[in-house]
Amino acid sequence: ITAVFYNDALKSSVPCTFTLERKASREWNITGITNAVTLLTAVETAYQKELAVQNEPIQKQIDDTILIRDVSSRLIHTAEGGQTFLRITYTPELKAKRENITEIKGQYELRRTSDKAVLYTAPIRLSLSSAKQTHVSQFLLNPFIPSQYTLIKRSDLDGTKSTLHITSVLQTDGTSWILSDTLSPSDTAQP
Repeated sequence: ITAVFYNDALKSSVPCTFTLERKASREWNITGITNAVTLLTAVETAYQKELAVQNEPIQKQIDDTILIRDVSSRLIHTAEGGQTFLRITYTPELKAKRENITEIKGQYELRRTSDKAVLYTAPIRLSLSSAKQTHVSQFLLNPFIPSQYTLIKRSDLDGTKSTLHITSVLQTDGTSWILSDTLSPSDTAQP
C-alpha cells in the first residue's frame, strides 16, 4: 500500500510504499517499506528544495558579489612519499569592490557524474587577490579514509564533476551573508 505524507517543514508530500502482512480477516500489520532508498531520496530532494528557497535571498546577494568560473580538478601523484593531492583550479570574478570584502568562504565538491555521488568535499577560503585570475588550491588525500583512498587509486578524474559554491561573504562593514545548511523552524510550527 502506498501512503503519501505531507511534511509542513518541507512543504512537500512524500510517498511511502509499505508491505503488509495479514494478521486476521480484517487486520494487517506493516512489515516494512518496499523501497527505503526511494523514500530517503524523496525526503532529501524535498529538503534541498526547501533549503534553496530559504537561502534564496542570501544566495542572490552572494551571486551579486562574486561569480566562480572554470572550476576543474585533477589528481597529482607524487613520486616522493607516494602522496596524492587533489588540485583544483577556479577563476573568481568579483562583482563588488574588493576593498569592501574581508573574507569569502566556499564548499568544494567532486561528484561522480553517473549517480552524482559525492567523492570528495572540503571547505575552502577563497583568495581575494587577483580577481579574474585562475587560482589553485590543493588537498592532500588521506589513504585511511575509504572515499579518498578510492580517489588515490584512480589515474584521472574522468566521469566526475567539480563544483565550488560560495557559502559566505564577510564585508568590511561587518555585514555577512551566510548560507544556511539547515532549515529554520517555521513560524507556524507548533511545539
